[in-house]
Amino acid sequence: MRKFKRMRSRASSYAFFVGDSRRPRTRKERIAWSAFLVLAVLPVLFSGAIYFWIYDSIPSADAVLTHRPSLSTYVYDSQDRLIGTFAAEKRRLVSLSAISPKMRQAIIAVEDERFYQHWGIDPVGIVRAAFHNMVSRTISQGASTVTQQLVRFLILTRERSWKRKIVEAITAIKLEATLSKDQILERYLNLVYFGRGAYGVAAAARIYFNKSAAELDTAEAALLAGMVQAPGRFRPFVDPGPSLERRAHVLRRMAVAGFIPKEEADALSNAPLALKSPEEKTAVSHFLEYIRRRLEEKYGSQLLYHGGLRVYTTLNSEYQSVAEAAVKKGIARLVKRRWPEAHLQPDWQPPEAALLALDPKTGAIRAMVGGSDFRKSKFNRAVQALRQPGSAFKPVVYAAAVDVGFSPADSVLDAPIVMKGGGDSLWKPQNYAKNFQGRLSLRNALAESRNTVSVRLVRTVGIQRLVEFARLLGIKSPISPTLSSALGSSVVTLPELTAAYGVFASGGYYNTPYAFRRVEDSEGKVYFQAEVRPTQVIRPEVAYVITHMLKGVVERGTARRVSVLGRPIAGKTGTTNSFRDNWFIGYSPRLVVSVWMGFDQPQSLGPGETGGRNAVPVFVDFFREAMNGLPVEDFIPPPGVEFVRVDRATGLLATLKSRSTDFEVFLRGTAPTRFADSLSSPQDSLFRSEGFRSLRPGSGPAARR
Repeated sequence: MRKFKRMRSRASSYAFFVGDSRRPRTRKERIAWSAFLVLAVLPVLFSGAIYFWIYDSIPSADAVLTHRPSLSTYVYDSQDRLIGTFAAEKRRLVSLSAISPKMRQAIIAVEDERFYQHWGIDPVGIVRAAFHNMVSRTISQGASTVTQQLVRFLILTRERSWKRKIVEAITAIKLEATLSKDQILERYLNLVYFGRGAYGVAAAARIYFNKSAAELDTAEAALLAGMVQAPGRFRPFVDPGPSLERRAHVLRRMAVAGFIPKEEADALSNAPLALKSPEEKTAVSHFLEYIRRRLEEKYGSQLLYHGGLRVYTTLNSEYQSVAEAAVKKGIARLVKRRWPEAHLQPDWQPPEAALLALDPKTGAIRAMVGGSDFRKSKFNRAVQALRQPGSAFKPVVYAAAVDVGFSPADSVLDAPIVMKGGGDSLWKPQNYAKNFQGRLSLRNALAESRNTVSVRLVRTVGIQRLVEFARLLGIKSPISPTLSSALGSSVVTLPELTAAYGVFASGGYYNTPYAFRRVEDSEGKVYFQAEVRPTQVIRPEVAYVITHMLKGVVERGTARRVSVLGRPIAGKTGTTNSFRDNWFIGYSPRLVVSVWMGFDQPQSLGPGETGGRNAVPVFVDFFREAMNGLPVEDFIPPPGVEFVRVDRATGLLATLKSRSTDFEVFLRGTAPTRFADSLSSPQDSLFRSEGFRSLRPGSGPAARR
C-alpha cells in the first residue's frame, strides 16, 4: 500500500510539471510551470547569450600555451661570464626549480593565498575581497588569482570592463585544466613586471640585488613580491619608504600563511634594504656596441631585442679592463704633458686612442677599446677608423722583400732621394732624424725606421708586388700605387693591420678577426658556430725572419721601451707626417696588440710626439698586466731558416777579425757564402748601386699562385 502511494505521488509530480493530457491545467499549475521556465531555462539562455557575446574574445588554448614573451639577448665573454644585455624588456626565463622557494611563497602569500586550492578563479577570495572593500569603503583588495593575472599578462589588455573580466575567468579555468599549478606559477614568475625594466624574477633579482633568482632570501623575496601590485609606485632605489612598508605587509602575509614564523616576519620588517645594483660595465661598451651592430645586421632588430639570443664572444674580460685602464692612462699622460690646462677650454677636443688585441693563432678578439669614453663618443676607433699607419706599415714592405729573396743582412743605402711628385712638384722623403747614415743592413734600417730605405725597397721589389703581398696579409683597404705607400701613406683599419701582424706571429697563417664564438636562441638552438680556419698566406720562414727583425726593433730600435717587459716581443712603431698619428703594434706568440693615438680630426699631437713616446707606453701597461703570471714564450724557428754568425758591419760571414758579430737568421739558401775579409766570387757580392741582390726568380706571391 505504501509503495502504491509513493508511485502515485511521483506520477502526480510528473504530471504537475509535464501536464496531463486527460485534463486541463489549473491556474496554479500554469504559474508553477512559468516559474520553472524562468528559473531553469532563462539562465541557460542568458549564459548562452553572454558566451556568444564574448566568444570571439576567448583565446584558444594554443594561443595561451605558445605565447612567447619578449626576451633579452645576453652577451657573454670568453669564460661564459655575462657582460651585457640587449632588450626591449629586461627578461630571462628560468625554471621554477631555479627560483628561491621563499620567492614562490612570498608571491602566493600576497597575491593568491589559496593558489593551490582553487581552480582558476577563487570564489572565497572574491567574497573576502568584496567584504573587505565594503567595510573599508575603498577598493584596496583585488580578487584576481595568479592564474587570472597570468592570462592577463599573456593575451589580454588591462582594460577595466565586465567583458574582459569574464573572458579572463573563463580562460583561467581552461588554463588550469591544461597546466599544472607549478607550471602556471613558473610562467607567472617569468612574466610579472617588477619595475626598472625588469620582467620576470630572474631579471629583478639581478637588477635589485645583483644575484640569481635562486639566491633570493626571505626579505629580498618579500620586497620583490610586494612590488608586483604597483611597480611604478614602489621604487626602493629612489624612495625606499613605501617599499619598506609594502615589504613588511608581505612578510606578515607570509607569516599568516604559515610560510615563516611571526617572529621572523617582525624581525625582517625592521631590517634595512640590502639593494645592490649591478656594476656598470663601461669598459666593454664599445665592444658591446660592436656586437649589437653585427647582430642587428645579421638577425634583425626583432630577434635581437625580443628573441632571447645567447651570444658567446671571444672577449677576455680581464684583458678588457686592463686595456681600458691603459688607454685612459696613456691619454692622460699625453694631455698632462702637452695641454696641462686643456680642461679649462670649453671647445677642447681631447686626443683619442684605440686598442685592439687578437689571438694570432685564431683571430679571436680578446680586447677592444674604441675610445676614451663611450658615453661621449659612440664612434669605435678600433674597428671604424681609417688612419694612415706611417712606419707601422713598413713590416709589410720588408716582408715582401724577404719573400723574394732579401735577407736581414743585405746592405741598403740610406741617402737622399728626389723624385717627381704630383704636377711639377718634387718628392723628397726624409728620415725622422733629418739625417742619413749611408749603407745599412735591412735589420738596422727597420729597427731605426729609415724612410729612404723603405722607398728604395719598394722601388726595387715593385709597388704591384707590394700590393699583392699586402692583400695576402688581409689588408683590403685601397693602397695607392705610388712609392709613398712604402711609408704608410694609405689608410687602413686597426683590424686589418693587427691581423697582418698576426700572420707574422702565427708563422704565416692568416686568421680573420672574429668576436662571436657561438650564437643560440633561448632554447639552445645554435644559429651560428665559429669555425677557425687558418689559411697559410706566406711561408713560415718568411714570417719568422720578419718576426726576428721586429724583435730587433724592440731590443735596440724605436720600440726599446717595450724591452722593460722582459719578454720576447716583436713590434713596430709608427708616426705619420706632422705627428698626427701614433702607432705601436706588438706581439708575442700568444697575443698581438695594436695601439693608436691621435685626434679624430687629424691634427698634430705636437713636435716629438711619436709612436715610441705615446703608443708604446700604452702597450707596455696593457701587456704587463695581461701577461702577468703567464709563462715566457719565444717564437719557434721553422725548418726553412738557418742562423749564421755574421759581421755586423758588412753582413758577411764573421771572422776572428770581426769587431762586432751577431747570429743572423736567413731563409735557407740565402745566407752569405763569403767571409768579411775575403774576396769571393762576383755572384756572391751585393748589388752596390742600390744595395740589393737581384730578385730571385720563381719567388714572391705571384709565383706561388
